[in-house]
Amino acid sequence: VSEKPGFATFYADVADVHTGNSLVELHLDKNSTRSGAYQVQLISVDQLRTENNLKIDFLKIDAEGVELEVLKGARNTFLIDRPKGTLGLHPFAYTDKQQTLSAIWELLQEYKLLLQVEGITISKEQFCTRKERVFDIEFLPQYTS
Repeated sequence: VSEKPGFATFYADVADVHTGNSLVELHLDKNSTRSGAYQVQLISVDQLRTENNLKIDFLKIDAEGVELEVLKGARNTFLIDRPKGTLGLHPFAYTDKQQTLSAIWELLQEYKLLLQVEGITISKEQFCTRKERVFDIEFLPQYTS
């Protein structure tokens, strides 16, 4: 899943299955072995939703470094269906961690989502300055009357 339909290289790693499989060519440690790189067809969340006539109530996004692209490809889903969900972030995979996290934050704000970690609402500063290599956030639609 990515921002728009097309093709990309999917990098697979047999030794580190939780972070080694990605559309981003990650620099793996010496214990990891790349099992291959494969051409894959991409689809966006919005395309999947439209083609299958879905209403999406919950999303779990864990995209190993391409979270921003997945979120961009889910614009209509977020604005129309207003799903709740979780987002696994992988800042170690971003070329520019601060810029990418800031762009993700701004997009989630545009989608009018409340962001939390373990049930506690977080600020942009808390979101963009987390030290973990990988972390999860929960998102909830903000409803206005």
